[in-house]
Amino acid sequence: IIKDHGIPVAIHCHAGFPGLSLSSALAKNYRIPLIFTEHSTIYQQEKLSIKEKLIFWHLNKYISKVDIMCPVSSAHSESISAKCFVKKINVIPNVVTNPFFETLLKKSPSPSKLLHISSLDNDQKNIIDLLKGFNILKNKRPDVSLTLVGNSNITLVKRLIKRHKIDLLDIKIIGPLEHTAIPKLMTEHDLFLLWSRYESFSLVIAESWASGLPVLCNESGGITAENNETLGHLSKNYTPEGLADDIDRTLNRYDEFDITEIRAYAQKRYSEVSIAQKFGDLYNSLSIL
Repeated sequence: IIKDHGIPVAIHCHAGFPGLSLSSALAKNYRIPLIFTEHSTIYQQEKLSIKEKLIFWHLNKYISKVDIMCPVSSAHSESISAKCFVKKINVIPNVVTNPFFETLLKKSPSPSKLLHISSLDNDQKNIIDLLKGFNILKNKRPDVSLTLVGNSNITLVKRLIKRHKIDLLDIKIIGPLEHTAIPKLMTEHDLFLLWSRYESFSLVIAESWASGLPVLCNESGGITAENNETLGHLSKNYTPEGLADDIDRTLNRYDEFDITEIRAYAQKRYSEVSIAQKFGDLYNSLSIL
C-alpha cells in the first residue's frame, strides 16, 4: 500500500485485538495519528476469563498510545475511561446500514409479536430472565408470541428452556440467519426486547428503530439509556415479573407509537450519511482531508 499510495495520513484501527499493536507500531514508525474505534464489551464485564484478561492487558497497553479513541456510545466511553488512560475521546456510534431504512413496520391493531435478536449468550443477554418474563406474560396475554434469533448458543438456550421448565408454546427459535434477512423480520413483529446485563452499543436497538419497531429494554449500557416512551420503554424493574408487566403496559399503549418518528430518530443519529459525516468531521479535525 505504501509503495503504491505513499505514507498514509493516519491509521484508523477497528479491531483492538490483535490489530491495535500493529496499528500503534505503524503510527509510531510513520509519525502519523492513530485513531481507534472500540466496540468490545470487555471494559464492562465484571468477571473475565484468562483469555479475556490477556486481551484486556493487550488493549490497555496500547490504548494510551492512541491519539483519538472512538467508543460507540457515551456509556461505553465511561467504562473505558474508568479502566484505561485515554488521551482524547470522540464518541461515534455504530452505523445502521441502508436496508433497515428501506422497509417500514406496519403497525398491527392487535400487537402481540415480540422479537429478540442477539448472540443468545445467557451471561450477557440474560436470556433466562427474558424467557421467564415471557412465561409470566402469557398468563396475562395468551395471544403473545416470542421469536428468538441467534447465530450461536441455540443449543444452550434450548437446554435452559428445558432446565427451567419454560413453556415452549408460542416461542420460536431461529438461526443461523443472514443479516440481510433481519430488516424484513423486524417489520413482521410489534416490539423488540432486550434484557441484557451489559452492552457497549447494541446495534440491534438502532436497527429496530430504523425499521420503525419500538424497543423495550433495561438500562444496560450502550444506547439503552436513550430509550424512552416515544421510542418504546426503558424498564427500571430488572426482574422477570417487571419485564412481563412492562411488556403488557407497552402493548396496551401501542397506538401511541409513531413509527415514522421512531425511524426519523434513528435516521438522524445512526444512518450511513450521519456516521460518515461524523467521521468526516473527525478526519478534518486532524487535517487529514
